[in-house]
Amino acid sequence: MLSFTEQLKELIFNIEKSGGSAIQKITPPGDLILKLKSRIIKQLRKETEPLPRRVEYFLVEEFNEGFFEEGIRVSLVHLNEMGITDLEEVFEILCNVVDKRLDDILNRNKKHNQHTYNRSISTNDAIIKSIEYVWEEYGSESTILYNFAKQRFLILWDYRINCWKTTGLGRFLLELKPLQAITFLLTIDLSFNTGERDIRHISYNELKTLNESNDKHSTHIIPLHIEMLKLLGVIRIFSDSYRDYEITPLGKAVVESVLAKENPMNEIVTALIQNEEQGINFEGSEKELGELKNQLSSEMIEKGTRESIENAIALYRKGSYTDSSRIFFPSIESIANQMLSVKGEDPNDHKKFPGLVRKINKLEELKVIPNDLSKGIEIAYSRNKVLHGEYEPLEQEYAYPLCIAAIIYLRRMLKEFQTK
Repeated sequence: MLSFTEQLKELIFNIEKSGGSAIQKITPPGDLILKLKSRIIKQLRKETEPLPRRVEYFLVEEFNEGFFEEGIRVSLVHLNEMGITDLEEVFEILCNVVDKRLDDILNRNKKHNQHTYNRSISTNDAIIKSIEYVWEEYGSESTILYNFAKQRFLILWDYRINCWKTTGLGRFLLELKPLQAITFLLTIDLSFNTGERDIRHISYNELKTLNESNDKHSTHIIPLHIEMLKLLGVIRIFSDSYRDYEITPLGKAVVESVLAKENPMNEIVTALIQNEEQGINFEGSEKELGELKNQLSSEMIEKGTRESIENAIALYRKGSYTDSSRIFFPSIESIANQMLSVKGEDPNDHKKFPGLVRKINKLEELKVIPNDLSKGIEIAYSRNKVLHGEYEPLEQEYAYPLCIAAIIYLRRMLKEFQTK
């Protein structure tokens, strides 16, 4: 569990410093994919029918769902990492690899592999074996890390300067402790999941079923999700069947926190994604606090509100995240009150504005703040136990992501206030 998240942090840190590996952006040429697909179809048509039913599953999964293209891509990356870039040599190696994969589908290698193990091998065969392994494992170790980070929007490719760059989600990950990091990553998955057939991001129902199951044979999870959960240390696997696994004790604790209605990681994931969409980059909590302090110099902000925010910042730096959050969110309401007053509204009219959510909604109606900011604050404020007193002080780390979300929302509120 800890190893993979630390490797992920190392990757993000290196991308921050150097822009990462351009090799990981390699895309297989279309004509190469077509030639290799055509090779498989031609060989299948030469076979005596009927063929094993596995052929159908192979064509559906590999050709229709993009696994074939991804297999070629990770193979090209691995070949480039080994310095093999000659197009003819690359094509010959990949032809050998797809031929061997087809042999496996048609059960041609079954007898040969049962009792034979050679102590020597040629260089070319060793290269082909390594590519077979990389294809089956969805990439080398470095490629798996890049894919994982890319699919969860921790990193992205900057086409203007041709290098990788870290997103706000990636920078926030660097600040988290190991178990917090796992919770954060799984929360991103739930936020990005598009349905039960999403092979890249695990679903709420999969995690819920995994958490509730006491039988390691009864829970059905997409194989790629099993690989991801294994990397994160959430489950342990007992065989290669993708059916013989169970949730680990630490994994269970993490999954339960991810599934919880008041999971504070929901707020920070939402806030960071919305910021990226608005072109606002999260540069780390210290940078955010510095920017927030700069914003406080504005004469538009009332003295009492300014002092409250400065107090919240001091509490945050002491690690008192709960108390800090309980000041930051009311400070957002104070700024909302000022914004309403500027627009001729009476924020003290409790019938019209019974709470922060209604005030925020009104500011959206008046086009003072954008929709994403309104919804983000509404969700964070209305459902979180920290802000409503349902909280045990020993759980300080629970409040940390909520605190960061509050800082992000407050900064954006101040920006909107100062530009209107």
